[in-house]
Amino acid sequence: MEEPQTKPIFTADAEEMAFSEGVRRNNKILLKVNLAAVNGLFLVTAITLAVGYLAVSNQLISHGFAINSLKNNIAELNKNNQDLELKVMNLESYAAVNERITALGMVGASNVEYLEMPRGEVAMR
Repeated sequence: MEEPQTKPIFTADAEEMAFSEGVRRNNKILLKVNLAAVNGLFLVTAITLAVGYLAVSNQLISHGFAINSLKNNIAELNKNNQDLELKVMNLESYAAVNERITALGMVGASNVEYLEMPRGEVAMR
């Protein structure tokens, strides 16, 4: 009796070899297309990051100028506040008050009398 011929599972004939070569070639083409797409994606990402960096740095610089302007404004206001406090102290001084008293023609009180409230019932509001 004849034994049935068995074909090995992992043998490739010429047609299968040709097909696999074509697939490999097609994979290389697909790989080149994929690399081109990935390179394009990297380029778009790099450009986007560069534009974002420029936008953020521009915003930080403009905020820095605004902060410096506000610091200068605070320093100027502090100086004006100190000048006004010094002016108030000068106007409240004893010498300045005496000058205004004499300019207004006021005189000092000589005989001062104080009223005493009687102890007891007093009407309250």
